[in-house]
Amino acid sequence: MTDPKTYLDPAEEKMEMAVAYLDESLSHIRAGKANPKLLDGIRVDYYGSAAPISNVANVSVPDARTIAITPWEKSMFREIEKAIINSELGITPENNGEVIRISIPPLTEERRKQLVKQSKAEAEQAKVSVRNARRDAIEGLKKAIKQGMPEDVEKDALQGRSAERPCKGYDKPNISTHMQTILFHSTIFGPIHSRRLGSSLGVNLSPADGKICSFDCLYCEAGFNAQGPGTAGLPAKEEVARLLREKLAAMKEAGEMLDVITFSGNGEPTLHPDFPAILDDTLRLRSEFFPQAKVSVLCNSTRLDRPEVAEALRRADNNIVKLDSAITATIRLLDRPNSPAFTAEKVIGELKQFAGTGIVQTMMLRGSFEGQAVDNTTETEIKALIEAYRAIAPREIMLYSIDRPTPATQLEKIPAEELRAIGARIQAETGITVQVN
Repeated sequence: MTDPKTYLDPAEEKMEMAVAYLDESLSHIRAGKANPKLLDGIRVDYYGSAAPISNVANVSVPDARTIAITPWEKSMFREIEKAIINSELGITPENNGEVIRISIPPLTEERRKQLVKQSKAEAEQAKVSVRNARRDAIEGLKKAIKQGMPEDVEKDALQGRSAERPCKGYDKPNISTHMQTILFHSTIFGPIHSRRLGSSLGVNLSPADGKICSFDCLYCEAGFNAQGPGTAGLPAKEEVARLLREKLAAMKEAGEMLDVITFSGNGEPTLHPDFPAILDDTLRLRSEFFPQAKVSVLCNSTRLDRPEVAEALRRADNNIVKLDSAITATIRLLDRPNSPAFTAEKVIGELKQFAGTGIVQTMMLRGSFEGQAVDNTTETEIKALIEAYRAIAPREIMLYSIDRPTPATQLEKIPAEELRAIGARIQAETGITVQVN
């Protein structure tokens, strides 16, 4: 007998997607108020690749009518400005060499009528999609009844579905079916217990309501970059120091213990333009309140070619740099770097500058994503990693696997016994200490 879910589940998914698409479409309408989503459809040339503005710059909303864009690289100012001018946004940006500003003009009466008309059109399109999904489900159920499915089974299924999900339209599901988001909603968070680091107080240099990263890893607990950078902007250097001082003082007064202060959070910490200075402030505050604690930086290795970043990382007690694979194709599949110039050969060469001091961190996993197999535990992968570790000669290697929900839902955690076996082999063949978590 045919299960009613065969027809109801696809219909429900189509209806949810219609609501989500409508919500997304309405958020991109320029209605007289500054909204970073207005830039979502604009792409800029980044080393030959078309990238969203949020992937190459910090986007914030300093007031109700202004969008501020601060590129991470000076060379991107002209590219971003040109992309905005050539887009359908219809606004000329202001570029003073430090920040690009978009001033949202107030609505005219004519523009208001256009927006009402556009919104109604978007809503009608969503209604049509919902009606079509309902029609397909009803036709499928009628066909199933003719083929022998009892009508009471159909009614029970419909009633149960209605009771389970009475207000699904208000959930605002994300259009990406792979999205899983666990953001840190503050600049200083924790302390939390880290498998690798112990009692760890986190420092988040990304926005508290969005993600900014030069990777878009399949396993990132903060979700995919598609969620956007939020509206809060990057925390100011002075604000980070103030918040950290207050937290450390409170912990010391309460008699709490602290093993490490860790730069992690909702993206790549070295993307913050003041990262070196913020790290120095953190080292100073650590010495003042918890001199026995270490300062660690979890870095994805994408900005090691910048001298100021590399030099700052050398000052950290634990400079933890990422290398998930020594094969470029796997890096592109697993870590999904924004820059097409990022290759295994490039990052391995840059990691050599931390010989004897750096800690190389490798996420081990297998599974699939959008029909493509993902596995960095194969013999070919392990051999390539061993060669890379020998060339880099780090102080230590950290191996770990998935421990939390991931945005790509078809990934598998490597069993502890298998992970320990991989670690033992790497340590035996490289002579480098391997920590398995």
